[in-house]
Amino acid sequence: MVIYRKYRPKSFKEIIGQDNLLRSLQNAIKKQNISHAYLFAGPRGTGKTSLARVFAKAVNCQNQTSPEPCNRCRACQAIAEDKCLDLIEIDAASNRGIDEVRALRDSVKIIPSQLKYKVYIIDEAHMLTKDAFNALLKTLEEPPSYVIFILATTEVHKILPTILSRVQRFDFRLLGETDLRKRLKQIIRKENVKLKDEVLDFIIRRAEGSARNAESLLQQIIVAGFKGLGSIKKFLGVQDEKVVNDFIEFLLKGEKKAPLELLQALINEGASMPELIKNSLLLLQALIRQKISSKQTQKFVPSVVSDFSLRQLVELVGLFLEAQESSKLDIPSFLPLEILIAKASLKVNAKTKNLLNSNSNRQTKAEVSIQTGKTNIEPASEASQINNSPSKPIEPVSQAGSAEKIIGKISLADIKDKWSEILIALQPLNHSLAAFLRFARPIKLENNRLILALIHSFHKETIDLPKNRRIIEQVLKNLFQLDMVLTTVLEGDISLESLDSATDLIDQALQMFGGKVVEE
Repeated sequence: MVIYRKYRPKSFKEIIGQDNLLRSLQNAIKKQNISHAYLFAGPRGTGKTSLARVFAKAVNCQNQTSPEPCNRCRACQAIAEDKCLDLIEIDAASNRGIDEVRALRDSVKIIPSQLKYKVYIIDEAHMLTKDAFNALLKTLEEPPSYVIFILATTEVHKILPTILSRVQRFDFRLLGETDLRKRLKQIIRKENVKLKDEVLDFIIRRAEGSARNAESLLQQIIVAGFKGLGSIKKFLGVQDEKVVNDFIEFLLKGEKKAPLELLQALINEGASMPELIKNSLLLLQALIRQKISSKQTQKFVPSVVSDFSLRQLVELVGLFLEAQESSKLDIPSFLPLEILIAKASLKVNAKTKNLLNSNSNRQTKAEVSIQTGKTNIEPASEASQINNSPSKPIEPVSQAGSAEKIIGKISLADIKDKWSEILIALQPLNHSLAAFLRFARPIKLENNRLILALIHSFHKETIDLPKNRRIIEQVLKNLFQLDMVLTTVLEGDISLESLDSATDLIDQALQMFGGKVVEE
């Protein structure tokens, strides 16, 4: 018998990682307050059907002195041995139509033959058709007193609201590392095998919070007789962490030859493309978390997080997800990854070209200003503007004789350096705005106008609300003693060149009509 069935929990105390759910169900049994219908929702392998079977034993136990089933009486043993006619398990994936539900509805009318309660466990309940749900609705709402329904699903959003309103819902969570380790050690001890801690760590990482995944992988390793982690990874087609890290770094740098050569080497070693995509996505997930939290989580290529932006990491995730979808098509197996390498290179090279063109435009603009005798020349680089002691804005007299407020010694670098201070100052005023600004990137500061780039349109729309913009501009004024106007753009929607053009147009309009930037 496979391990996950051999060591399937037989009582509440053997269910791991779902303490709050267990406490609620045990209290219901203790107080004899049993509902007629339950919904167990959560990821695969977290114990939904196992808990449903334990609950079925507990409510029908003939020696019940506590909420725990005794596992010795005739009812408990019949359920444990799958010989109980009153415990009906239905796979909704293969019995999803209205005819199957009508048959179920008819069987509900028959009283239990062995147990106190007749328990129906409907697995993958979200697979039922709409007509089948509607046929089940009346029975689910008012079943006979001897019937209990337990619906289990991994996609609760697909359950009709009319069904949700008629059940008690319990949400299962993914299992933590401590719970999985404890469970695996119990099984290893009972199976009388020895495994190194690094192998257990590997199983837990691969399980992704699922006890069933962990137990299946453990059985595979035990049956194959592997002892070392290297042989296990080779057997499963799992790439070494350093190889995956190198692959990701090559892609982020826009290289073509190096990742193609590495990919070819992996193909020659018999690597699995789905495995490489999965491992790459797991690494990118860790790097994004590290980028957001600033905590070191990877042993290799620590420069990846500091050298590349969050946007670049997210874009690369998108390319891997595209490759994952393409891999399902009838095309050469490694073609999606070769296309991914080409796309990543094109993206990086296009950004580099835009940046070079932008710098060239700035330099040309400065040269023209010198030739025409103007003195308000824009520096060619942001670095030349850096000053850690920002001064108050200067009020020069314009040709028209009126005072016009212009930018002082504040640079984009100053804004970036004090970005964390801006977020801290904003937090007590509006914590939602502070959270949104964590995903913002200051990209330009010119003529008192600060331009922020945002990833999500929802964040941009919220920040653009006049009252929210005024709050942020006030925080900026308090910190830098300078009136600034805030502008937002979406990442990818506008290039540095177009930003320069837009700013130039504003400058020309202000000079032509003698205007100035004011608050809305």
